[in-house]
Amino acid sequence: MKNIIVAGGVPQFFPNLPTRLLNDNIRLDGEHFLKLNTDKIREADDRLRALSSDKGVEFISILDELCDGDECKLESPHRVVLVKC
Repeated sequence: MKNIIVAGGVPQFFPNLPTRLLNDNIRLDGEHFLKLNTDKIREADDRLRALSSDKGVEFISILDELCDGDECKLESPHRVVLVKC
């Protein structure tokens, strides 16, 4: 049997990430965070986590990796830049 991994939702930037970077005057020259509303994504993650557990598959929360509460990093812990302008 193959390993199955379900990945959760990702941060959503409104209206879009480049516009937020410009409006908030953020340069990608260091570690930066943006305040986001992650409630709906976390609710969906909770449902996916429960379903994954019921089916015996692994669930990875992208929000848990990138966000602390409603503050989300613009760079992953693996040094992958999430956006390049």
